[in-house]
Amino acid sequence: MFNTGRMWRDRRDPATLEDGKIAKALRNAFIEDYCRAVWIEIPDHMNIPNIEQGGLAIAPSHAVAWNRLSVQCCAEAIDLVDQTLARLGWCEFQIAALSTRGSDFWPGQRLRGISGHSGTKVCVQH
Repeated sequence: MFNTGRMWRDRRDPATLEDGKIAKALRNAFIEDYCRAVWIEIPDHMNIPNIEQGGLAIAPSHAVAWNRLSVQCCAEAIDLVDQTLARLGWCEFQIAALSTRGSDFWPGQRLRGISGHSGTKVCVQH
């Protein structure tokens, strides 16, 4: 499960929209670093449930067996997420935005951030 900890977002919650975009970018980078799955980015304005159902309908049953299982919430792979963040070299604004993700997912839980971040990078808002 990758929608957890600093990578968590609720795309339907307007209050977490900006932080959620950063969390999604981190999750995509994490998947690129550590997973052997194929993924594509689909804009939120598209009908994602219909696209997913269409893909599931044509996939062989052994390829989607996991999709019909319920999963328990799992902890963030903190060390691996820290390594991905170090590779990305994000600025303090982005790192700070991610620090709220874990507390939104698990209220009251304190997450550690990457160590040794210099804070000298500048974020550019697009």
